[in-house]
Amino acid sequence: MIQFEAAVRMAGHKMIAGFEGTSLPDEMIRLVKEHKVSNVILFRRNIESKQQLKRLCDAIQALIQEETGEAALITIDQEGGGVSRLPSECPVFPSQMAIAATGNPYHAYEAALLTGLQLLELGVNFNLAPVMDLNLNPNNPVIGTRSYSDRPEISALFGAESIRGHKAAGVFAAAKHFPGHGDTSVDSHVGLPTVDKSIDEMRESELKSFQAAIAAGVPAVMVSHILYPRLQEKPLPATMSRDIITDLLKGDMKFKGLAISDCMMMDAIRAYYGTVEGCVASAQAGMDLIFVSHDPALAAQAAQGIRDMILSGGISEEEAAASENKVLAAKREAFKSQQAFSNPPKDDELRGKAAGMAREALCLVHADALPDIGSDPLFIGRPPYRAGQASDPGAHQISFSRRMADAAGGRTFELNAELTEDDVPAILSAAGLASAVILGVQGIRLSAAEEKLLIAMRGISKPVVCVTLRTPYPLSRLPEGVTGLAAFDYSKDSLTALCEAFTQGLTPAGRMPVRL
Repeated sequence: MIQFEAAVRMAGHKMIAGFEGTSLPDEMIRLVKEHKVSNVILFRRNIESKQQLKRLCDAIQALIQEETGEAALITIDQEGGGVSRLPSECPVFPSQMAIAATGNPYHAYEAALLTGLQLLELGVNFNLAPVMDLNLNPNNPVIGTRSYSDRPEISALFGAESIRGHKAAGVFAAAKHFPGHGDTSVDSHVGLPTVDKSIDEMRESELKSFQAAIAAGVPAVMVSHILYPRLQEKPLPATMSRDIITDLLKGDMKFKGLAISDCMMMDAIRAYYGTVEGCVASAQAGMDLIFVSHDPALAAQAAQGIRDMILSGGISEEEAAASENKVLAAKREAFKSQQAFSNPPKDDELRGKAAGMAREALCLVHADALPDIGSDPLFIGRPPYRAGQASDPGAHQISFSRRMADAAGGRTFELNAELTEDDVPAILSAAGLASAVILGVQGIRLSAAEEKLLIAMRGISKPVVCVTLRTPYPLSRLPEGVTGLAAFDYSKDSLTALCEAFTQGLTPAGRMPVRL
């Protein structure tokens, strides 16, 4: 029979908690001291600079090692592109879809390797990447360019290289969001999605991607908060489903690593089941690590609930011990990698590699070459906004239209919000004086106003280019005569690459990794 102290320890090792602020708050310290919670997730809210992040990670390790005798797993979402938690002084690689657009799988390896070395230098030992979802639904509000592709063979190839790169760096990677979040139109941060596919349909698409990650030796798989009613006897979010975690992932797909949850404070769990109840059910379903990312007090309640479930036999002693042993093995491996780390990458090297990938990603649609935009082009756009709940608010603020005009000359029509039909007459008036018109769009589809504007542009007899600064799907509905150019990211590197394409003769040579 498991003793109380052992159950506390087992539950604490199973939890990953987050907190507010750039230093350890008292409630987080209490969580570790009283409940032995021994793993942490960090967000942009926790990070001011490289030096501060290293101090914070050192403080986390010191506290957790003192209280539990084991190293902490310190996790972060450093996917690249719009999902980057590191401070602005750190170079960021392009999004996964941008990397796939280069057509070069080695870039996925190199981006993961250099990101991993960067993280390890700062004290982070577990990157929650790569995203192995297939972005099968163009209207997906949360995956988009975080995915390599909508094709399993492309995702499998690039994802395996990313896993190899993380492994070479000495940091843990996690393939997410099993069994697939790419064929939804609902974001599980704010709702409860359903994927109504059979196991045979899943095996021909999403599961191929995750099986390749398992074959590549990924040490962790993150499970999603999605209902898969045709894969389960009792429909529950995958994070709470034994059919998905134990039978499918660990059984049929023979995954021997860590099954980890998405954050249990997301509305798919919180609003429908309750965070604490969801954590307990997830542990019973076979989850090895469970995230409560924003509230140490709630993490304490979840740890207590899991402890009590272990003590009552609701989680078998054998399963609880096996799960703890996997977590402990990961902690010891992470500690060993951290101790052996001696080769920090140079920021200039990272910046050069990232910028080169952004150039190679640029992808033309409906044209073989960019038109000559002349000496007085009009650039239309708005500053970046938060693309989804997984993205970072306020990251890398820069204006597409101003950046382009600074490089190419001409003028700007700067929008403060989404383009509306009321803006169209003024833009058409300005376009009449310009040598070309370049519209930057950020949505997952062309808005009615953007489509109306592009159709109206056909009457001005000047080159018109539509640049997508996030997903490329708006280019699927371009009016005839409009050139499409996909940049995949709204970032400094992608804007620099666009400037070079419009003004310095850079030929966009990327390969579209999704079907338009």
